[in-house]
Amino acid sequence: MLSRIAALHGKYEMEPETGIFYDDLNPNAWYYEEVLSAIRFGIIDTGEGGSFRPNERVTRAESVGMINRLLGRDPETAAGLQSMASPFSDVRTSHPAYLHILEASVQHEHPEERHAAEGYNTEDEG
Repeated sequence: MLSRIAALHGKYEMEPETGIFYDDLNPNAWYYEEVLSAIRFGIIDTGEGGSFRPNERVTRAESVGMINRLLGRDPETAAGLQSMASPFSDVRTSHPAYLHILEASVQHEHPEERHAAEGYNTEDEG
């Protein structure tokens, strides 16, 4: 499913990472090809350690990171995001996924609507 969504968003135009091996990613598992594709194209970030952890639940932080990577959003380099005031009372700015959460939660203008690169909508709609 992730690879189909990525294809719709043009994510597969990039060259996939090769040589990915995880000791707990079973080649006979029903999800193997989809997961491997998502890892190859950078949607799933498995971090360090050489394991995929297929039996663990995906956290909200991991989910928002995958969504941002799928949409080509990098909160570390996003202009204006670092200086944005925190809209959250329940997520500390020191949380490891804070910028991913912020990136996914701010309103974006779609390129087709503005004929430009995706950007943040800074207009107050109130």
